[in-house]
Amino acid sequence: MNGIGVVNITLLRSMALDLYGSNRSTGAFILIDPETNATVAAGMVTSIADHGVTGTDTAGPVAARERAARWGHRSGVLELSGPAEVVDQIERSLFLHGVITVRIDAADPSGGENAEIARHVVKTIVESGLVALAITETDSEDLLARVNHDQIVVNAGEADKAIASVNELLERAGICMSHGQVDWEI
Repeated sequence: MNGIGVVNITLLRSMALDLYGSNRSTGAFILIDPETNATVAAGMVTSIADHGVTGTDTAGPVAARERAARWGHRSGVLELSGPAEVVDQIERSLFLHGVITVRIDAADPSGGENAEIARHVVKTIVESGLVALAITETDSEDLLARVNHDQIVVNAGEADKAIASVNELLERAGICMSHGQVDWEI
């Protein structure tokens, strides 16, 4: 049940913290489950590691690894083709787990001269360290998800399985990691 322990917590984004001994207000915290709003832990800050993510001590352009450290994930393009409800649930799941996404309608029929602009926009999103969601809504009973040349097809009627399969696809592609830093199935 209840216990006392020592843990290391890795944050997806920088935040202002103080050591508990210096300032009890900003040196203490609680962890809340975002789905149930239940308090799952409380703690005191006893040390703070600086991994140079803030950029205050460096010069030059921001590197992809710095963006990944700041956002908590790498950039990429996730193509999703399937029912709108399941696509929305996948986007919501990623959002709830801290993945910064930009949704793009991949089925936009404009084509032609706008296709080059669309490619440039996707390239800019990816260079910014975000995940571009290229969405094609269909009436199919299947959800197709693709990252690079790796793809999955799952029954869209099983939304939880579809979400889990997309998370696994993103992990295989190296975009999102769940090796102790991020638990995708909280």
